Amino acid sequence: MKDTLFLENCYILLSQGYSVEDTLLLCEEITHHKACREILNKVSNGQDFSQALLEADISHLFKEFYGFFALKLNLSEAIKNALSITKLLDGHRQRLIKELSYPLILLLFMLIFSLFSTIVLFPRVNQLFSSFGIELSLVVKIAFFFIRIIPIIVILISFIIIAICFSIMRALHYHQFQLFERYLHIPAAKWCIQKYFTLKFSIYFNELIKDDLDANAIITLLNEKMMDSDLKMIVYEIYRLIIEGHAFIDILKDFPYIDPMFTSMYMMYINHPDEINALDSYIDICYSQINHLINRIIKIITPSVYAFVSVSVITVYLGIILPLMNIINDL
Repeated sequence: MKDTLFLENCYILLSQGYSVEDTLLLCEEITHHKACREILNKVSNGQDFSQALLEADISHLFKEFYGFFALKLNLSEAIKNALSITKLLDGHRQRLIKELSYPLILLLFMLIFSLFSTIVLFPRVNQLFSSFGIELSLVVKIAFFFIRIIPIIVILISFIIIAICFSIMRALHYHQFQLFERYLHIPAAKWCIQKYFTLKFSIYFNELIKDDLDANAIITLLNEKMMDSDLKMIVYEIYRLIIEGHAFIDILKDFPYIDPMFTSMYMMYINHPDEINALDSYIDICYSQINHLINRIIKIITPSVYAFVSVSVITVYLGIILPLMNIINDL
């Protein structure tokens, strides 16, 4: 939030004609962001503003897009465009987290309830029933077994998903792309990897295609200028294949990191460039697909948790409460 306020004020003041030094002084007064003084000191010592901004302690995602836009736009426009895309991506991320929070809380409640039943409730009930010589029915035993086993399965699946996500994020951070080769053999992981790289690639590609550059020129430019990005390996590999004489569209068809939908939409674009406005539609459709997937997951998790808790409560009532009431009545 503080980064956003600083950067918004920065591009507004620069666009209104304030010098870099005055802009940074005013931003420091307005936002009290530590990056203002840091950048100002570097600029005062003769360092380029763009380089100082890229070295500042602000959003890495913003700096990645700013480095790209700084190649073709003035300072204020580069900051504005980079911040706009960063806010868009952050907005989608926060909305997804918000939508997933409720079913995840329900899932956590289910696990706590089941673990409590398994660790505390069932052993004590078994001891109590054994002391009175009561044997649980087969149906109740099967129901208790599923109440115990389902949370274990959920925990194992959750652990596997978390481990894969952590491994992918670590591989992205340290550019360990050899790990992605393994996950490309897992359909769900492959879908996520393709969407991540293609969505990010399409944002850069779409901006440059609006400048009437052909695909080969775009890839060459990105390969030369893109340094601190997890897309570097993807762009370099495409660039290498172009140098070897492969057509860009053929590369897209066979490239494992590229979403097939992007390839199809790019082919439609090159066949009808006057009718289709760049590739904005791919970005919109991609976000729509992700939102649809999240909604499907929510629609599966929420009823499943409700059903599990309902069945568990009924089972506990029929298997524990009623027999206990009978014991009390007999006493």
